Amino acid sequence: MVDGMRRFQAGIWTEMNNMQSDQQSVWQTEQNRLRATLQVDIPVLEQVLADDYFFSNSRGEMITKNEFLTMLRAGMVKYESLDLDEALIRVYGNAAIVTGRLRETGTFQ
Repeated sequence: MVDGMRRFQAGIWTEMNNMQSDQQSVWQTEQNRLRATLQVDIPVLEQVLADDYFFSNSRGEMITKNEFLTMLRAGMVKYESLDLDEALIRVYGNAAIVTGRLRETGTFQ
C-alpha cells in the first residue's frame, strides 16, 4: 500500500510539474505577444495570435486579428506600455486561457 501511495504521489508531482512548465511556456508566449505588440513586430504577432483571435476594445467593439494587425501596420494604434496584472493561466490539454487585467497606454485613432 505504501509503495502504491508513493507512485500515486509521484504521479501527481509529475503532473503538477508538467502543468507548471506548461503555464510558464504560456506566460512566455504572452510576454512575447505583448513585446511584439509594443514593437509592432507583425511576423511574431501573426505567429502567436490564433487566426480566430479577437478582443473587445474600450468602446466595446470587437476587433479581429486581421483588423488589429492592419491597425498596427497603419499606425492607427501606437502603444507606449502594456502591463498585464493578476494573470491567471489555465491549461487544458493543448489549449490555454490567460485572463488578467491589461493596462495599456498609447494613442488610438
